[in-house]
Amino acid sequence: MVESVQLVKVVTHHKKKLRRSGAELFGKLGVAAIGWNQVGDLTHKSMEEMEAILMEKRQYSKNHAANAAGQLVAWRDRVKEKDMIFAYECDNIVARIGDVIGRYMFDRSNALGDLDGEFKYPQQIKVKWREKPRFFHRSELPDLSDWLARRGTIALRDYDRIAVEDMLRRIR
Repeated sequence: MVESVQLVKVVTHHKKKLRRSGAELFGKLGVAAIGWNQVGDLTHKSMEEMEAILMEKRQYSKNHAANAAGQLVAWRDRVKEKDMIFAYECDNIVARIGDVIGRYMFDRSNALGDLDGEFKYPQQIKVKWREKPRFFHRSELPDLSDWLARRGTIALRDYDRIAVEDMLRRIR
């Protein structure tokens, strides 16, 4: 019988110059994080409230706000413990792989979430990052390569747990 696992791709930062240092902080802090800090704590916000905030504070179009709010809702509601997470730097590099160990939290107290800091990524999820593989080309995961490169801050998909673990063991 096939055991399925939800895979989660998250981009380490929207600014190219912060992607590697973002990936390093993910590992150091034991979290994965996304931005949209203007929305605030997502815990009790509806998708419509998030859209309205993004249109007002970020001047997003209705479609852009709906897309961003959809990603925020997925981050808050669909990423669960035991999911496997891929920290993607873009430029074809998977920085880290980990296992989700906690639910969504809004955290402004660390270097990723500090709203006066460089990253401003307070939308966080606890992750136990694996020691390896790290910083490898997405082509080393041929069945997942196109999925990893999809546009957007996050992407979710179900996959065979044994097959993905086998692929990961073959890297370096």
